[in-house]
Amino acid sequence: MSAHSLRVRQLNPAALATERRAHIPKQYSAFIHLWRILATAAVFVGHATKPDILFDIDVAIIGRATIPTFLLISGYFTTLSMYSGGRFLKKVAKRYYIMLSMFIPASFLIFFMDLYMVQAGAPILTIYKFDPDLSFGRVLLDIFNLFTFSGEYWSQSTVGQGVFSNQAIWIIDYIMAYTVMTAAFYLLSGWVRVVTILGVMAIAGVPVFLLSPLWFAGVLIFEIQRRCFGSDGIEPIRWHPIALASCVGITLGAVGAKTLAFIAIAAALSLSLVIEVTGAGEAVYGWSKMLAPYDYRQYLGMAKRFMWQWVHVPSLIVVIGAGRILFDGSLGNSFLRPIQAVSQYCFPVFAIHFSAMYFVQSLMADYMARHDSMDPYAMMGCSFVISVAFGYFFFRCIHPYSSALSKRLFG
Repeated sequence: MSAHSLRVRQLNPAALATERRAHIPKQYSAFIHLWRILATAAVFVGHATKPDILFDIDVAIIGRATIPTFLLISGYFTTLSMYSGGRFLKKVAKRYYIMLSMFIPASFLIFFMDLYMVQAGAPILTIYKFDPDLSFGRVLLDIFNLFTFSGEYWSQSTVGQGVFSNQAIWIIDYIMAYTVMTAAFYLLSGWVRVVTILGVMAIAGVPVFLLSPLWFAGVLIFEIQRRCFGSDGIEPIRWHPIALASCVGITLGAVGAKTLAFIAIAAALSLSLVIEVTGAGEAVYGWSKMLAPYDYRQYLGMAKRFMWQWVHVPSLIVVIGAGRILFDGSLGNSFLRPIQAVSQYCFPVFAIHFSAMYFVQSLMADYMARHDSMDPYAMMGCSFVISVAFGYFFFRCIHPYSSALSKRLFG
């Protein structure tokens, strides 16, 4: 089998078809997929260099903008799908099925890695967030939380992760809740829509509410773009800078619009950089901790830094939104398809890498968590290889069969 045919097989045809129906320019498709890859890389490096027992220097590629970037782009892509129409229950069930088809096999690998670390007394056991409880009830709870993507719902952040779980995939709990809410917004109407959205909020709890601006910023970008471009995805209409300029008697050509988009993106990126470098984001987070007592804040889960992440949302809206104006041309498939293929590996890497890092560390005798030691870099390399290998195994051996079953179940 050629590398080209393998690459095509690993792409998600349904997702790419949705992009084509929405007339997403190929340049913009590459742009937004590269942002997803960057966010995943930032998560990987952030976890690998967390200064506890893996490294001694905290390396943050894009700081606290990592999670907002990931959620915003996921919200944008999900909205593309939901806006195309369909039946609510069918689309939601299909989304859960797609996630489970990936995370069920991942969970088995995670379980055996966690089990080995518990038996070997791995260094991760010294971290309070890892709970080596192998009782039947706890393992069953971990399985339930993982397979329903509900581990972050109404749970205290002081409760550590256990076997059959993965601290890195907490974000999927939020993604699935937001997916249901987005589907309800576009596929339901009237009181059914309102009750469904409020029901999801009640089930998921406060953390999902606090991080919702990150996701719905992606929905907002889609709605703005829908009002900026004609049915062909190119012609400027209503909210496009060219159309707005003409309304006030200003002639703004395509080159001028691109120049404005470039300036806006540069300014937005600079703003996020200033927020991280000056410590403004951390200061906002510190202030937010005074809004509620400590015991209440423990129910915020991974949303506890919500205000720090909120401050990056305006910049990301500008970057991802203006990118559609700047990158509106075509692009050769020989360049675009590898980017889309790598983007498809983001979720497999996201699912496995955290446990893989601590598992590899447990296999290395006398591990030195120092930047001037080769141990952390060997750990990162091996963890990345394990994560990519799982992704390859999934796309090569599981995805064809799960996709065939999906077509039979959901059409």
